[in-house]
Amino acid sequence: MQDIILIGTLMTFLTSIYMIPIASLHNLPKEYNNRLMCILIPEIIILVCLHFLLLQVYHFMEHHQNTGVYIAFGVIAIQIALVYGALFNHWGLNKGEVEKAASSNSATSLLPAFDLMLASGLVHLTSLFIVLGALTVIT
Repeated sequence: MQDIILIGTLMTFLTSIYMIPIASLHNLPKEYNNRLMCILIPEIIILVCLHFLLLQVYHFMEHHQNTGVYIAFGVIAIQIALVYGALFNHWGLNKGEVEKAASSNSATSLLPAFDLMLASGLVHLTSLFIVLGALTVIT
Protein backbone atom coordinates (compact mmCIF):
# COMPACT_ATOMS: atom_id res chain seq x y z
CA MET A 1 0.00 0.00 0.00
CA GLN A 2 2.88 2.38 0.73
CA ASP A 3 4.23 1.83 -2.78
CA ILE A 4 0.89 2.80 -4.30
CA ILE A 5 0.75 5.96 -2.20
CA LEU A 6 4.33 6.81 -3.20
CA ILE A 7 3.60 6.26 -6.89
CA GLY A 8 0.41 8.34 -6.69
CA THR A 9 2.26 11.16 -4.94
CA LEU A 10 5.06 11.13 -7.51
CA MET A 11 2.63 11.15 -10.41
CA THR A 12 0.69 14.06 -8.92
CA PHE A 13 3.94 15.97 -8.32
CA LEU A 14 5.03 15.25 -11.90
CA THR A 15 1.77 16.70 -13.23
CA SER A 16 2.62 20.12 -11.80
CA ILE A 17 6.28 19.97 -12.85
CA TYR A 18 5.46 19.02 -16.47
CA MET A 19 3.76 22.36 -17.10
CA ILE A 20 6.90 24.47 -16.56
CA PRO A 21 9.10 23.12 -19.39
CA ILE A 22 6.12 22.74 -21.74
CA ALA A 23 5.18 26.40 -21.28
CA SER A 24 8.82 27.50 -21.49
CA LEU A 25 9.47 25.51 -24.68
CA HIS A 26 6.32 26.97 -26.23
CA ASN A 27 7.28 30.58 -25.45
CA LEU A 28 11.06 30.31 -25.25
CA PRO A 29 12.75 32.67 -22.73
CA LYS A 30 15.33 34.92 -24.35
CA GLU A 31 17.88 34.81 -21.51
CA TYR A 32 20.04 31.74 -20.91
CA ASN A 33 19.48 31.78 -17.13
CA ASN A 34 15.71 31.73 -17.60
CA ARG A 35 16.02 28.80 -20.02
CA LEU A 36 18.18 27.02 -17.46
CA MET A 37 15.72 27.55 -14.59
CA CYS A 38 12.50 27.00 -16.56
CA ILE A 39 13.52 24.19 -18.93
CA LEU A 40 16.65 22.27 -17.92
CA ILE A 41 16.10 21.96 -14.18
CA PRO A 42 12.42 20.86 -14.46
CA GLU A 43 13.37 18.36 -17.18
CA ILE A 44 16.02 16.87 -14.91
CA ILE A 45 13.54 16.71 -12.02
CA ILE A 46 11.04 14.97 -14.32
CA LEU A 47 13.68 12.46 -15.42
CA VAL A 48 14.69 11.70 -11.83
CA CYS A 49 11.05 11.15 -10.82
CA LEU A 50 10.36 9.00 -13.90
CA HIS A 51 13.42 6.86 -13.24
CA PHE A 52 12.28 6.43 -9.63
CA LEU A 53 8.81 5.45 -10.87
CA LEU A 54 10.39 2.97 -13.26
CA LEU A 55 12.33 1.46 -10.36
CA GLN A 56 9.14 1.16 -8.28
CA VAL A 57 7.31 -0.52 -11.15
CA TYR A 58 10.27 -2.86 -11.64
CA HIS A 59 9.97 -3.89 -7.98
CA PHE A 60 6.25 -4.51 -8.58
CA MET A 61 7.20 -6.77 -11.48
CA GLU A 62 9.06 -9.05 -9.08
CA HIS A 63 5.94 -9.65 -6.98
CA HIS A 64 3.01 -9.12 -9.36
CA GLN A 65 3.66 -10.42 -12.84
CA ASN A 66 0.51 -9.32 -14.62
CA THR A 67 -0.12 -7.40 -17.81
CA GLY A 68 -0.87 -4.08 -16.10
CA VAL A 69 2.57 -3.87 -14.54
CA TYR A 70 4.25 -4.52 -17.90
CA ILE A 71 2.09 -1.85 -19.55
CA ALA A 72 2.99 0.63 -16.79
CA PHE A 73 6.67 -0.19 -17.29
CA GLY A 74 6.35 0.45 -21.04
CA VAL A 75 4.45 3.72 -20.55
CA ILE A 76 7.07 5.06 -18.16
CA ALA A 77 9.87 3.98 -20.51
CA ILE A 78 8.15 5.85 -23.36
CA GLN A 79 7.87 8.97 -21.20
CA ILE A 80 11.56 8.76 -20.31
CA ALA A 81 12.49 8.43 -23.99
CA LEU A 82 10.36 11.45 -24.93
CA VAL A 83 11.83 13.63 -22.17
CA TYR A 84 15.37 12.61 -23.12
CA GLY A 85 14.52 13.44 -26.75
CA ALA A 86 13.27 16.90 -25.75
CA LEU A 87 16.31 17.44 -23.54
CA PHE A 88 18.81 16.51 -26.24
CA ASN A 89 16.96 18.42 -28.98
CA HIS A 90 17.14 21.62 -26.95
CA TRP A 91 20.41 21.44 -25.08
CA GLY A 92 22.31 20.00 -28.04
CA LEU A 93 21.98 23.37 -29.80
CA ASN A 94 24.25 26.32 -29.15
CA LYS A 95 22.87 29.70 -28.05
CA GLY A 96 22.65 31.10 -31.57
CA GLU A 97 20.83 28.06 -32.92
CA VAL A 98 18.28 28.21 -30.09
CA GLU A 99 17.58 31.89 -30.69
CA LYS A 100 17.37 31.35 -34.47
CA ALA A 101 14.97 28.41 -34.06
CA ALA A 102 12.81 30.41 -31.65
CA SER A 103 12.68 33.50 -33.86
CA SER A 104 11.93 31.52 -37.06
CA ASN A 105 8.66 30.22 -35.57
CA SER A 106 5.88 32.77 -35.06
CA ALA A 107 4.85 31.17 -31.77
CA THR A 108 8.51 31.14 -30.62
CA SER A 109 8.16 27.42 -29.90
CA LEU A 110 11.34 25.40 -30.00
CA LEU A 111 10.47 22.47 -32.21
CA PRO A 112 10.83 19.43 -31.99
CA ALA A 113 11.70 19.72 -28.26
CA PHE A 114 8.30 21.28 -27.54
CA ASP A 115 6.46 18.52 -29.41
CA LEU A 116 8.35 15.76 -27.59
CA MET A 117 7.78 17.33 -24.17
CA LEU A 118 4.10 17.90 -24.96
CA ALA A 119 3.71 14.27 -26.06
CA SER A 120 5.36 13.08 -22.85
CA GLY A 121 3.05 15.32 -20.81
CA LEU A 122 -0.02 13.99 -22.60
CA VAL A 123 1.09 10.39 -22.04
CA HIS A 124 1.62 11.25 -18.37
CA LEU A 125 -1.83 12.82 -17.96
CA THR A 126 -3.52 9.93 -19.73
CA SER A 127 -1.71 7.36 -17.61
CA LEU A 128 -2.42 9.37 -14.45
CA PHE A 129 -6.17 9.34 -15.04
CA ILE A 130 -6.16 5.67 -16.01
CA VAL A 131 -4.17 4.76 -12.86
CA LEU A 132 -6.36 6.88 -10.60
CA GLY A 133 -9.49 5.40 -12.18
CA ALA A 134 -8.17 1.86 -11.79
CA LEU A 135 -7.15 2.43 -8.17
CA THR A 136 -10.54 3.86 -7.25
CA VAL A 137 -12.32 0.89 -8.82
CA ILE A 138 -9.99 -1.64 -7.12
CA THR A 139 -10.15 -0.10 -3.64
